[in-house]
Amino acid sequence: MPRFYVDFVLSPDSVVELPDNVVHHLNVLRVKNTEEIVLFNGNGKAYPALPEVLEKRRASVRILREEATDNESPLNITLVQAVSAAERMDFTLQKSVELGVARRYPPQSAWISLCRKAWNWAWQKFARSSANAVSSA
Repeated sequence: MPRFYVDFVLSPDSVVELPDNVVHHLNVLRVKNTEEIVLFNGNGKAYPALPEVLEKRRASVRILREEATDNESPLNITLVQAVSAAERMDFTLQKSVELGVARRYPPQSAWISLCRKAWNWAWQKFARSSANAVSSA
């Protein structure tokens, strides 16, 4: 069952419009109106839903229920990442999220201190996109 991250509050028995990136994934996966999907928003719960409207550029779903989830890895992995070129740094962050790294530490230097906000933003971006990609596979 495909899982998708959304950045808004979810509640059972409500109908929600899905963001463009999720609509795109639904189209690529060729999800039908009869197939359940799962939405999550980072609050530790999953929300199974059934599509009500599935169009090329728009989709809405009815949230069926709220379920507790336990998706955390039993491994406690820590990543210490040296500074690398932008594309390599992005690739490393993306793969570490997919592998379930629990903690990450950038090296302590003046340059990385200036970029800490950008580094954390990239980490969150890859966490969301990887969650969608991994759960769709």
